[in-house]
Amino acid sequence: MLKDEFQATFTELKQKATINRAVSLLRTTRKTITEIAEERNFCSASYFCKMLKQQTGKTATQIRREQTLENVEK
Repeated sequence: MLKDEFQATFTELKQKATINRAVSLLRTTRKTITEIAEERNFCSASYFCKMLKQQTGKTATQIRREQTLENVEK
């Protein structure tokens, strides 16, 4: 079973992949949080932000700022 092999359900794995793609979009585009939430099929930007924080421990703004700081340091 999938859960036995990955220690997660299909839904959990899909959610993690969705959040990982959203993090990538936050770091590499100038799309708004709302645009990213819609693109990744979240029902609202607030739910997207809640799930992002839950999965990564960071807010969308924190993720964006980290990327900005990395670019400045280069």
